[in-house]
Amino acid sequence: MWKILLVGLFLLAGNANASFTPKAGIVEDDRAWYQWREFKIGQNISYWALQIIQTKIAYASELPIKDLVWKDYPELKKICACESAGQPYREPRQFNSDKTPLWGNDPKTGKPIKNDVGMCQISLHYHGKETKRLGLDVINSEEDNVSYAKILYDKEGSRPWNASKKCHGH
Repeated sequence: MWKILLVGLFLLAGNANASFTPKAGIVEDDRAWYQWREFKIGQNISYWALQIIQTKIAYASELPIKDLVWKDYPELKKICACESAGQPYREPRQFNSDKTPLWGNDPKTGKPIKNDVGMCQISLHYHGKETKRLGLDVINSEEDNVSYAKILYDKEGSRPWNASKKCHGH
């Protein structure tokens, strides 16, 4: 009985295809690992379906910040994209490719200094005490960096990010 339900689920989900060739080995997507398997209904009807071998676990730290985070803050997203990615229509980023926090550059030397940090380049010089008081880790947490940026934006608009105004225009 469960095999018929499995077929029904694949048909309802749009995963069924009458003209395909099952692949040998393991199939992988972002949710799980699968293998093609032949099932039998009764003695004469056979069908092929993907059988889940193992689902994947997604850790919150691996998930990208979705547009929902920026839903009411499209200008702030552009500001943070300019601050962390250099262009207003790129995705803002919290970390370098080696997973270290993204620090701002010294305007005089162009070298990274541990002052402005993360996706929205929160200044620890000006806001470090307040972020600690609020229990926010703006260095290692995308969510906390954006949360504090929203607090700043609601309070002061784009003024804290005037240095990148030519990029974002706000």
